[in-house]
Amino acid sequence: MDFSMKHAKTIMKFVPSFIIKFVENIVVNKNGHKFDRVTEFDKNLKNGVNFVGYLKAQSGLGQGSRLLLKAVEKTKYKFSAIDVKYGDNKSYDDKEFDDVLSKEFPYNINLYHIQPYINFENMIDQINIENLKGRYNIGYFTYELEDIPKEWTSTFKYVNEIWTPSNFVTNAFKKLSPVPVYTMPYGIETKKDEKLTRKHFDIPEDKFTFLCLYDPQSSTERKNPQAVIRAYKEAFKNNDKNVFLVIKMNKGSQEDVDALKSELEGLKNYKIMTESLPHNELYSLISLCDVYVSLHRSEGFGLVMAEAMSLGTVCIATNYSANLDFMNNDNSCLVDCKLVKTGLKNHYSYRKDDLWAEPDEKQASEYMKKLYKDKKLYNKLKENAKKYIEDELSFEKVANMVEKRLDEIVKENELK
Repeated sequence: MDFSMKHAKTIMKFVPSFIIKFVENIVVNKNGHKFDRVTEFDKNLKNGVNFVGYLKAQSGLGQGSRLLLKAVEKTKYKFSAIDVKYGDNKSYDDKEFDDVLSKEFPYNINLYHIQPYINFENMIDQINIENLKGRYNIGYFTYELEDIPKEWTSTFKYVNEIWTPSNFVTNAFKKLSPVPVYTMPYGIETKKDEKLTRKHFDIPEDKFTFLCLYDPQSSTERKNPQAVIRAYKEAFKNNDKNVFLVIKMNKGSQEDVDALKSELEGLKNYKIMTESLPHNELYSLISLCDVYVSLHRSEGFGLVMAEAMSLGTVCIATNYSANLDFMNNDNSCLVDCKLVKTGLKNHYSYRKDDLWAEPDEKQASEYMKKLYKDKKLYNKLKENAKKYIEDELSFEKVANMVEKRLDEIVKENELK
């Protein structure tokens, strides 16, 4: 049997949460390392960054690792790129940094794009704890809710400071972190295949098209695609022939497709896509659609929203969490929401008393109709969104932020 993370998550829904936590603690205690935060740095090491991340993983964490490394690559600092794995079920065939991958730690700053707790302990097993010693250690962490799991504090002993991709996540970590926390967003770079048209994706050329994109392995409950479908059905009750809905799942299973089809019952003009696409094709798909809709309950960054904005695809999105770092009423349609408890039992990451948003589906449907009818508003939002991402989340600007903080670290700690 091909046992994957999807199977594990399904099983965990039926396992009491206290048992899950008990098993996790056994794993962490077994794999945990005795370590005290580094306070004395090896002066023999060269100035530079040893970057550790999931550089070959085709996943959100993998893409985040590559985006952060791209920013480091544009600074004046030399770097060593070290790839690690997390889970046997993942796809590890991204080749973007294959020509620079290394196993060496020659520099005096370590930057880990690795999640805390079990993942961080597993990373240490792969790279050897000796490579943490004598170096200034930075953890680049992300999370999607307002309160991080308390178990994650066990990782704080390894790091001298924490970076996160958004102010939302920074505020979550600041509540429990004994070390400084800084916001270092991802740079946005979207290179589409200019030759591709809607015909390539079997999308009608003449219809105003809405897109919803999500990864079922990244919590369908949090991504909330069903709300997008309900809002769309409310907006176009009579199956308007001039509009179309595309739902793109990353590695969706037949079970995922069946769940969506149940929600889509009664609709005619839609398409479900489950095939994996290379980055340039995915960016082409996003750019060829008129509106991207994310009625998420919470996000740690909101990468696809930022990418859609950079591609000139207008966004409708929940007015909550990390996407508010780059979304406002002048460049997007922000949907009101109320905070509610997740109510999830035995979820692999979130607790039932954690808070997230419940977006106003009625308002989302009104935005859908408005963007479809009001070309002037649509063009204004499109232009403002592209300009905002180009100005605020360019790789040059993010690289400058990274370089400035690295300069401060070197100076403050007299690394050289």
